Amino acid sequence: NATDVDVIASDPLVASPCDPCQGGEVANPELVIDAAAEVLGNGTWTCGVIFQVFSSGLESESETCGFLTEFSYLCGCNDGVRSYLGADTLEKQAVLAWLLRSSGFLSIIGSSLIIWDVSKNAQNRHSLMHQLLVGISVGDIIGALCYCSSTLPITEYHPDYGLYLGIYGAKGNEKTCTAQGFFVQLGYMSVFFNLALSTYYLVVVKYGMRESQIKRYRYFFLLPPVVIGISLAFAGIPFYDDIMIICHVPPYVPGLRWFERAQNILPSSWGPVLLLSILPLGISIFVGCTNMILIYHHVRKQEKRAQRWMMNDNGNSNSMSRPVLLKASLYTASFLLCWVPYFIANFITDELWDNYKFWVTLVLLNPLMGFC
Repeated sequence: NATDVDVIASDPLVASPCDPCQGGEVANPELVIDAAAEVLGNGTWTCGVIFQVFSSGLESESETCGFLTEFSYLCGCNDGVRSYLGADTLEKQAVLAWLLRSSGFLSIIGSSLIIWDVSKNAQNRHSLMHQLLVGISVGDIIGALCYCSSTLPITEYHPDYGLYLGIYGAKGNEKTCTAQGFFVQLGYMSVFFNLALSTYYLVVVKYGMRESQIKRYRYFFLLPPVVIGISLAFAGIPFYDDIMIICHVPPYVPGLRWFERAQNILPSSWGPVLLLSILPLGISIFVGCTNMILIYHHVRKQEKRAQRWMMNDNGNSNSMSRPVLLKASLYTASFLLCWVPYFIANFITDELWDNYKFWVTLVLLNPLMGFC
C-alpha cells in the first residue's frame, strides 16, 4: 500500500538501491501487475509504483529486488524481453530454442539408422545386444521428438494472472507442457537400456556367457527399462513444468527465484527431481562406468596371463586391451557427453542461471542421444 511505499522509498540506509530495469526506462508505468501482490502485499501495483518508487528503497542484492528484476520485462524493460539462462536478447533465446531442435533432429536420424540397420538382418533382430540397441534408439527418438518441439508446448501466459511469461517460441498451456514433460521423461528409457547394454557387455566379456545362454534371461534385460521408464513418466505428471527450454521436472533451488516462486514453478524439495532425473542418471553413469572399467581390467588380466606363454613376446604391439580400452572409453564418453551437462544442471541451476555458454552447450549436446 501507499504507506509502505513511502516508508521504503524514504529509507536512508540503502547503500546500493535496487534497479530492476538496470539503467533502462519503464515503458509501461501505468500497467498493473496483479502477480506483484503475491510478494509485495495487497494493493494495486503499477509498473510506475513498483519500479520508480518501491524499488528505490530496496538493496540490489535483496530477494525482492530479484523478483522485481524478473518481472521487469512486463513493464517494458530490456525492450520487453525477459532474460533467462543468460539469454537477454531474442537472438540469444532463438539460438537456444533452435539448437535444441537441430540436435534433436540429428538424434532422430541417428537412432532411425540404427533401427533400420538392425531390422534388415534377421540374425540381428533376434540378438539381445541388437534388441537393446533398438530399445536405446526408441527411447532416444521419443526424447528427441520432444526436443524438436523445443519451447513450443511451454505455457505462453500464466494460467492465474494472464501474464505473458516471456519464453521465446512458447505457444502452449499447462496441458501441452505436461504432455511434453511426460514424453521427455519416457525418453529416459534410453538411459535404462544403456545401463542394460553395459551389463550385457560385462556378462559376455568378463563372465564368458554366450548369446544362447543369455537368451534365457532376455526379459531381465528388456523389461525393466520399459517398466521403470513408463512408471516414472506417469509418476512425474504432477511435477512437469516449464524449465525455460522444454517442459520437464524443474530442479530444486533452495534460494528460489522470486518469479518462479510466484508461478509455483519450482518444487519445494529435492524429491521429484531426485527420483525422476538425478537418481536415474546418477545410477546409470556410475554403473555404466564401473562396468566398462571391470571389462577393461578383465581383458588386461587375461592378456597378461596369455603373454606368459608366448615364446616371442613383443610387448604391447599386439595388445588386446588397447582396443578394448578405446571402445569402452568411446562408449562411456559419448554417454557422459550427452548426459553430464543435464545432470549437473539439476544441482546448480541457480549458479548457472546467467551462464549462457553452459546452456548453449547443454542444448547442443543433450539432445544428441541418437549418437550416444
